Amino acid sequence: MPAILSNIMKKTKLLAGIQLEGDIIRILVVDKENLTTYNQPIEYHLSEDEKENIPEVLKRELLGLNIGEPIDAVVGLPISVSLIKNLKLPKMDKKDLMEAIEWNIKEEMQTIKGDTIYDFDILGEENDMYNIIVVVAKKSDIERLEQIEKEAGIKILHIDSNPIALINISILQKERKGVLGEEDNAVCSLYIDEDISYIIYYQNGLSTETLSFKLKDFKTFEESEPELTKLINEINYFFLTVNEPPVVYIAGAILEYPDVKEYIQSKFIGKFAFVDIDPPEILGINYVGDKHPGVYAVPFGLIYRGLEE
Repeated sequence: MPAILSNIMKKTKLLAGIQLEGDIIRILVVDKENLTTYNQPIEYHLSEDEKENIPEVLKRELLGLNIGEPIDAVVGLPISVSLIKNLKLPKMDKKDLMEAIEWNIKEEMQTIKGDTIYDFDILGEENDMYNIIVVVAKKSDIERLEQIEKEAGIKILHIDSNPIALINISILQKERKGVLGEEDNAVCSLYIDEDISYIIYYQNGLSTETLSFKLKDFKTFEESEPELTKLINEINYFFLTVNEPPVVYIAGAILEYPDVKEYIQSKFIGKFAFVDIDPPEILGINYVGDKHPGVYAVPFGLIYRGLEE
């Protein structure tokens, strides 16, 4: 084969999980052949001007890794620009099912300004019914992410949802490293990060709740007491609407704030246990990084989606 075609015909061995959320971009690259993270993960804080040109930022950051070969990627859709809906529909053929889904989500699609796009997955079956999850997003947001492929020199395998990537990696941790008391089918993750916090819960469907607390606003316990109290109340309120699980997986930058994490945990002693999420251990990936790997739980969840292909 002529040398000029060698790179074109070469199948990439690198897979990236790219999380876009608030002011932060996180990029994790894994070598699929030896299951090792490539160099340090990237965590980049966007300026106001850079938010308008994320593909250019990604291109610059990826070039800075000096990889020199193609990269496949799964890109995460921020929770702020996606809408998640659970449906229970009778079993039917694919064409009728898609028509039924569109009819059931038309109200949600109308509440989003501009053209929308959706994707769905069948989570399971109960008797003659499907449990279905639907993610709805603006078409313009999807097209904006697709610009990354053109400008940053990567091939996008999937555009996923950040909270779904998180719950997927949490489900896998429960399956492979579950602790005593997790015999039921409920899985819950608490994500507390610099720019955004939310809780996501899966049991025959998904429930999500965005929380008001942001780590970047934390100063001291005394100064931040009102915000922490509000966070505790919001978590308690969420568990009035779902069955309380025995374990809540904790992820995000909170794992770099042990004092804050322990304070939050202390408010729920006797209700459920908190378990730090550890994606590289459950995926069998050799992690290279100077932060707790659970900070990168979403990029790892995106990579998990890519590895399943």
